[in-house]
Amino acid sequence: MEEQNTHIDEAKLVAFLEGHITAESRKEILLWLGASEKNRSYFETVERLWLDLGKMPEIQAKVDKQKAWNKLEQRIKRFEDKEAKHKKRKLSWFVAAAAASIALIISLYLKPTVSHSEMEIYNFANADANTSINDTLPDGSFVTLNTDASIRYALNKNANQREVSLKGEAFFDVKHDAERPFIVDVPLGSIKVLGTEFNVDATDTTFIKVALLKGSVSLNYKRNNSSDINILLKPNEEGIFDATGDTLFKRSMAPLSTYWLNKQIHFNRTELNVVLQKLEEAYCVDIDWNTSEFTDILFTSSFNDQTIDEVLQVIASTYNLELRTVADDHFVLSIRDKE
Repeated sequence: MEEQNTHIDEAKLVAFLEGHITAESRKEILLWLGASEKNRSYFETVERLWLDLGKMPEIQAKVDKQKAWNKLEQRIKRFEDKEAKHKKRKLSWFVAAAAASIALIISLYLKPTVSHSEMEIYNFANADANTSINDTLPDGSFVTLNTDASIRYALNKNANQREVSLKGEAFFDVKHDAERPFIVDVPLGSIKVLGTEFNVDATDTTFIKVALLKGSVSLNYKRNNSSDINILLKPNEEGIFDATGDTLFKRSMAPLSTYWLNKQIHFNRTELNVVLQKLEEAYCVDIDWNTSEFTDILFTSSFNDQTIDEVLQVIASTYNLELRTVADDHFVLSIRDKE
């Protein structure tokens, strides 16, 4: 890597350290950090001065910068290997995701470790507003964090369970360990697994959703003034922690449960009005239609990383509807006029 020591505004570096920075400036700083060892050394000097002012907890100062930078390069290499198999994915998307995590590694607290009585504390957060990021936990389980999500993993090698605290939304692919179940703590209760794939959306702490893709999970809801509720989920089921109703229940997995992760949508005999509402949510578009016309129409189909235009074309063709594009993010669906 070519050694460059280009100038950068120190005010931007401070804003970067404090987490108050635009996406454009964050990208500029990350590119600058990647340009040379001198730049990274200068950044560390600025960071030390900033730490001396007491603007960061002491535990966050104990970060191995070179190890963090090496980890970023390893992630980019892993992606390049995967890119050969998945041509449609863009390198820039992954670099943005990896950059989001390295920003945390270098300037905040990714993997600050506290050792006492064989205990290891692992923190992982995604402060990026546009991408998801992923990592492997110390026990070998894999986690992907949606935007503004974070986890705290307490690893005790002598304990009889693995425990994670979650804020926001995350997807877990848990490494099987029959002797040490994997526990995810959320504000209203906990999720217990041995080895499985599931998504937890705790963005709304009063209505937490757990969607199960593989295996089985046990949900425990801690009620306010009564005994706990426990239910077992099977694949394609979704468990709901409902604080308003002070209850825990399950239902069929919602169409968009893992859309943020894999861009897949599944509809099974879903009323077309609901289908269109979910598509508006997933694609951030406006779709105009007459709800009374579509009340009795049930739709079944699956979509995998398809554009909104492609999805609406399928719906229009299936039911002989008229589709009109008003703008890139505005569509109209209607019953065709009878001739």
